[in-house]
Amino acid sequence: MISILIPVYNRDARTLVRELVNQAEQLGIDFEIICLDNHSIFFRDKNIQLKSMLNCTYEVLPENIGQAAIRNKLAESANYEYLLFIDSDLKIDYHNYLRNYVREIPSSDLVCGGIHYLPWPPTPEYLLHWLYGIRREIKKSMKKSHFLTCNFMIRRSLFNEIRFNEDVNEYGHENTLFGIELNKLKINRNHVFSPVAHNQLDSNESYIEKIRLSASEVSRYLRNNRVSFADARGYKYIRSFIFLRKLKLAKPFAKFFNLLISSIEFNLRGEHPLLFLLDIYKVGFLCHYYYKK
Repeated sequence: MISILIPVYNRDARTLVRELVNQAEQLGIDFEIICLDNHSIFFRDKNIQLKSMLNCTYEVLPENIGQAAIRNKLAESANYEYLLFIDSDLKIDYHNYLRNYVREIPSSDLVCGGIHYLPWPPTPEYLLHWLYGIRREIKKSMKKSHFLTCNFMIRRSLFNEIRFNEDVNEYGHENTLFGIELNKLKINRNHVFSPVAHNQLDSNESYIEKIRLSASEVSRYLRNNRVSFADARGYKYIRSFIFLRKLKLAKPFAKFFNLLISSIEFNLRGEHPLLFLLDIYKVGFLCHYYYKK
């Protein structure tokens, strides 16, 4: 029936797995839960308890192999035809989470469940990630053009056609690259109401750093792969870059952006971050790294 695949890294996954086991038992389905630990430093002593849970395995890798490679390795370990990926830092607070996915078997090849955030704002140190999540990510996660790796189900045969791009070594939006490949193949995404909640927000500083790392990785992908405007459907900042490059304005924009970096970052770290400046920041660094020698 279904293989539930959880990449674990420095998170206590016990509550998540316990909820998944309970929902699977209530449905009376054939299932397995494979937890693969990407060489965590923390919570190994707690996560070892996952081995005692029904149909659940837990293994710690001898080294960190990256976010893309661990997802491929999880898929290779699966025994069932449908693969449900969910990240270990997420929380399931919807009692029909698994039921809504199972209803899509065997009619759908790819199903996305969505994401949500707590409705009240966190402390200013974590505001940027929360604000983007509330105003952008929740809406985008339910659009057919968008794709998130943290909560989706895919038929194994389709996954094997695409797989995650293991050239992404850092935080590089492996979900973006996977989504672009889905667009190239014109794969339809079905959406169900099975949202997961973010348990851990990135600090403003960490979130900004991840954006820069992502821009670096995505720029490398764009240099080495042909990506059309249509292929980038659902990824506004990549489409903006492709548009600027076509007009031969991407390189001048990168030079102009270098003058704005400090001012934009000052706003993004503050108590009133502006998301349109975050958009400029993403496009600017994508242009910067694309032309960086």
